[in-house]
Amino acid sequence: MPRIRPVPLPDTRGPNVQASDANVTAKQARNNVAPSACTEYDTLARSYEGRWKRYLEVSTARTLAALAPRDQERILDAGCGTGLLLRRIAACAPGTQFVGIDLTLAMLRQADRTLSDLVLGDVRRLPFADGSLDAVVLASVLQYLPDLDAALSEASRVL
Repeated sequence: MPRIRPVPLPDTRGPNVQASDANVTAKQARNNVAPSACTEYDTLARSYEGRWKRYLEVSTARTLAALAPRDQERILDAGCGTGLLLRRIAACAPGTQFVGIDLTLAMLRQADRTLSDLVLGDVRRLPFADGSLDAVVLASVLQYLPDLDAALSEASRVL
């Protein structure tokens, strides 16, 4: 079973973090995301990769080609779901450091046992230091967020 760290996490984002950010819980964050999305992914977690197999294969291959991960790069899959993209990154660039974050515990529990760094949390409040990552992938997650600016600002902040 992968190690899943729940929110709240230790504040590692530097001095510009607001106190309320460090205290957010996954449940509170889920209340601000399209409710049907969280419920849907809780229900579909076990069958997700099988149900969407062709789409996931194509989108993951395209994302991986565009990303072109290299050894020692630090990559975040924001809205990682079951970790399919992370598994592909691990297979093609074993020296890559990667982490996944998702609001849906059921999806994270379906992640492959080889994925050891998964975070239960909100892509709009990333628990990572400024400039601590080399790449952030936001695949199949933005359409569920009512505040795209927050997610994109967070992605930019950690790069």
